[in-house]
Amino acid sequence: MNRPLISIAAAMLIASAACAPAAAPATAPQAEASAQPPQPLVFFDYDLSVCVVEHGAFRQVPIKYNIRTGDSTYNGQSFGQVFPVSGEYAAATQWYVDNEVVLWMSTRYVKYGRPRELGPTDVTRVGEFRGVSVFVETGVTGRPYVIYLPVRPTCEFHPYEVTEHGSAVRGG
Repeated sequence: MNRPLISIAAAMLIASAACAPAAAPATAPQAEASAQPPQPLVFFDYDLSVCVVEHGAFRQVPIKYNIRTGDSTYNGQSFGQVFPVSGEYAAATQWYVDNEVVLWMSTRYVKYGRPRELGPTDVTRVGEFRGVSVFVETGVTGRPYVIYLPVRPTCEFHPYEVTEHGSAVRGG
């Protein structure tokens, strides 16, 4: 009974060898002596336009972005030096880090969701909370259900929604 198994195994070995790709030549062909050396990689700065909110006002600023280093510059200076995350942005404040309730116009607001990028047609500045500009959706009148606070100079805003009790923060 073992004899048929050996025959089947031998047949499978022969079949697999027949289906295998041809072996590579023992030596690779020599490269031509006149071949050029590889050219060095060249990295370019990309000219981009970035939305910035500064002192409660929006503007587009031209920057150069270096794909090799990941650095951004504005007028030859580091973007972060020209537009630092200072006290006019929520991210620089302890109350933002600690997820404190924002009391604005006698209404309590809590963080809602995650920060998002908004532009000059999305929101309008309506006031200030502890040195940070407060924005609402353009066209909203009366007491807003949601306010937006700039987190960083690059038009990144965190929404806050009305809360009646200062309950736990949702989505933050």
